[in-house]
Amino acid sequence: MLDGRDELVLDDLMRDGSGHGGAVAVTVADVRTLRAVQLKGHALRLEPATPVDVERAARFCDEFITDVSTNDGTPRALLERLVPGRYVACVVAVDGLFDQTPGPRAGVPLPVDGS
Repeated sequence: MLDGRDELVLDDLMRDGSGHGGAVAVTVADVRTLRAVQLKGHALRLEPATPVDVERAARFCDEFITDVSTNDGTPRALLERLVPGRYVACVVAVDGLFDQTPGPRAGVPLPVDGS
């Protein structure tokens, strides 16, 4: 899971100029299984995205587009319009994780340290 200092790669347009301190909530889901997890925490700082961040984001976008296109039949070219052109990295202190998979366990806290 997360180690409390994982980086989220954000679209450069999301920068508000403050650079740190704001509350962060991010929900991630597997398109194929609908398994979803939400993290809540606070931003420590924004940093320029590294080449590793950009490569990770490109890989994620490609896998996401493949899954959506396969599951829903949406043309890749249409989905590729969602891919940002630039990124920044937001270093987040994770305060909590929550199961957001549809069903009776949605909202149940998960261990932050992966145990």
